[in-house]
Amino acid sequence: MRAPLALALVLPLVACSAEGPPIAKDPSRAAAAPETSARPPAPPPSSAPADATDTADAPSVQLLPYATARALLTSVRALRCTFGEASRYLFEGRRRVESSEPWTVTFDAIDTTSKHRARVISDAIATDVDLATVNDVGLQLLEEAPGGNRFLTTVFAVGGRTDRGEVTLIAARSAHIMVTPGTRVNGREVTGPYARAPLAVSLTGKCTPIAVNP
Repeated sequence: MRAPLALALVLPLVACSAEGPPIAKDPSRAAAAPETSARPPAPPPSSAPADATDTADAPSVQLLPYATARALLTSVRALRCTFGEASRYLFEGRRRVESSEPWTVTFDAIDTTSKHRARVISDAIATDVDLATVNDVGLQLLEEAPGGNRFLTTVFAVGGRTDRGEVTLIAARSAHIMVTPGTRVNGREVTGPYARAPLAVSLTGKCTPIAVNP
């Protein structure tokens, strides 16, 4: 169940034509308006608060102390994580591709004390986490696909709690991927004597605990 996810990340980059890295455009420059000799008087300041409706429903967030965040990750049983920013570096062609499409995944049955295992579930995959541990950095979840490709998710012991009791923790996910000869990707076999698409992937996001051991 693990190989299709790894390869699905690779194939679109192998098949697409080469393209350069994104180039930042210079900001547009508007011509300065000429000064006038007479200006209308400024209106009196308004007594109404600015954008009061925009912030009325926004919950306040307090940072979690490190000891609290680490203890939470030691006892967590399930997490829902959303990764938004992604960076993929394709060694063939030396191309970097940036994207910001959200991807949500759930880790459950997390056991960092005896079995050191967990499960990972999303729309594309449902498989086991080979190693689940907690150290001073946070929760580490390692998956290894049958072909040897590895996926590492780190949920850092850094986050915040809203006044509604919702906790979010900063997270990152990385993958080291390569397609070996004879592997089938979306129904097509990678032919020839050479491996294809060495690829490094990095995603950033946040995780919310949805089940905790008592």
